[in-house]
Amino acid sequence: MSEIRFRDRAGWQWEVVESSKRRVIDEQGENDRRRALYFLNRYETRRIDDFPSDWAKRPSKELIRLCEVAEPL
Repeated sequence: MSEIRFRDRAGWQWEVVESSKRRVIDEQGENDRRRALYFLNRYETRRIDDFPSDWAKRPSKELIRLCEVAEPL
């Protein structure tokens, strides 16, 4: 599991963590691995399910963009 920290355009520090959970698809009876990126700061948590597999190697500006479109929880 990778963990990265960055600052957004407003100066807030975020921690990014990838989570992977195994779940069963009831209709098909198959196992499926569900991945998500979580963006965490002192006041907010956001999640995005559609992200590049090499996200941890991407520059901070791309992580900022992903954070901006992530769903607030």
